[in-house]
Amino acid sequence: MEQSLVLGGRSINTVTVIGAGRSGLTAAKVLAKHGISVFLSDEKEPSDQAKTVLNELEISFEINGHTARALESDLLVISPGMDWQHPFLKQARNSQKPIWGELELGFRLCPSQHIIAITGTNGKSTTTRLIAALLQTQGHHVAVGGNLGTPFCELLEEITPETWVVLEVSSFQLESVQNFHPYIGVWLNLTPDHLDRHQNMDQYRKLKQRLFAHQTPQDHAVLGEVTLDIDYSGRIHRINPDEIKLDGIAQHQRQNLSVALKAAQLADPRCRLEDIDWKKVIQRPHCLEYVDTVNNIAFYNDSKATNPEATIAALESFKGQGPLCVLLGGESKNTDPTNLARYIASHKHVAQVITFGPFAGYWNNALHQTGFEHIESVVHLNESLFRLNSQIRTCVLSPAGSSFDQFPNYQARGDAFKQAVKSL
Repeated sequence: MEQSLVLGGRSINTVTVIGAGRSGLTAAKVLAKHGISVFLSDEKEPSDQAKTVLNELEISFEINGHTARALESDLLVISPGMDWQHPFLKQARNSQKPIWGELELGFRLCPSQHIIAITGTNGKSTTTRLIAALLQTQGHHVAVGGNLGTPFCELLEEITPETWVVLEVSSFQLESVQNFHPYIGVWLNLTPDHLDRHQNMDQYRKLKQRLFAHQTPQDHAVLGEVTLDIDYSGRIHRINPDEIKLDGIAQHQRQNLSVALKAAQLADPRCRLEDIDWKKVIQRPHCLEYVDTVNNIAFYNDSKATNPEATIAALESFKGQGPLCVLLGGESKNTDPTNLARYIASHKHVAQVITFGPFAGYWNNALHQTGFEHIESVVHLNESLFRLNSQIRTCVLSPAGSSFDQFPNYQARGDAFKQAVKSL
């Protein structure tokens, strides 16, 4: 049975989707399926694949900017990549045009109320995967997605009222939520990140807390290293990572396991860590991924570490493994490198730092201020492998910055590193 789209008691008949990326195309498909007249607007030329989809759905679209036509619809649906402060969105808000993100649209159309949403600066993907794995061991049908890779709207076809929906949620997605609220909201941590978009830490914190803003007294909040400073009507649960009695695991992963177990047990008390291969779940490409050992040096790819705190967590994992070299680079996103620089200077297992790319000087300056001297700088990432000190036994790419200075995404950066290691 088709579902109608209703906002404030008013039916939505026409929608403009902003952006022809994966989430935008998914939203357009879902809306068209529900009989909504869709118009798509993008600042760039859509891919050939996107054009094929739009033509098959008979959806008209514009490129190279957002015209007045884009404001003629009853509703705008935007992708996470569109900054909430974009001039076009400011214009839309001034005209009282309702704006939803793809996450909000998925929530409005979702047939299940069993939604678990995970946010935080670091560890979101790991915790999302752990929760899904725990629920699956008890026979639950689980749909996993969000910022993890599969847009919420793309999951709708497989979701039934009994499905547990486990979503990784980013601050970019939370900018545009209206009524979205999970049955179980998880907030892992908060450290500086994306400040090039969110202006300051106060704004970043407020965005993260939007995950809980519309929860009801029947809903739950599972909190890691954070506290709520909003009026909250749900039930708050704290975790104790030390309760996870497992050997050979870094502290940040211990917290991820603890949070995941608490959230899963709120959904089903039968969930146990012993029932999943948690080591396999937390190991994934570009996240402390072992690449190879060449000339007695073990190489690890941690390209997903795109902020200083993620790099600190990675370096903590290598304590006791001999002299280590860390490769730093990428755009800073207006984060403060001071804590990372101090960590490197005060921990002897970090014997060398090699910085790469256009932002090398940014990382170099922070390290020099601590007195750390074992620094090399290169233009390209692959050059760093030929500048390793003779005593180094572990080399980890854990950049602490985003990849967009030299690569389209962190996956491409990690793949380039792995290829460089293989070429040795």
